[in-house]
Amino acid sequence: MKNSTRRFIEDLKRKEIKYSLEREGVDGNPDVVSVKYIGENMKEIRTVMFFTDVNASYKIFSVAKVPSAKREKMLEKINELHNQWRWVSIAIDEDDEIFFELDVWCSEKDIEICTQALIQIVDIADSCYPEIMKVLWS
Repeated sequence: MKNSTRRFIEDLKRKEIKYSLEREGVDGNPDVVSVKYIGENMKEIRTVMFFTDVNASYKIFSVAKVPSAKREKMLEKINELHNQWRWVSIAIDEDDEIFFELDVWCSEKDIEICTQALIQIVDIADSCYPEIMKVLWS
């Protein structure tokens, strides 16, 4: 397990945040940690973090499925949300599902940045969810 991952897990434990170590990275692969939250707007927000030696990538998969008939309107909404939340990427993947992504530089010395990034991406996804659903329901 990478030192940054170990320190991140220690910080989660201190803050009493439940987590799951999905995979310890070997042969240059990242460590994978996941955390589940219950949001105000989303029932479950599962964030998966991929840790390398120098950075962490946070992803929230499968936020909503976008039917082809709503794709153009959803892309407009996603662009609008990008203007509001510039440092978090919001996109539609090859399975037509919306996901959120955030990359941060982190070291074992500055692990609080990683914990704060987790809280931020969860909060942003939960805040964006009603706007995403308005497009799907329209």
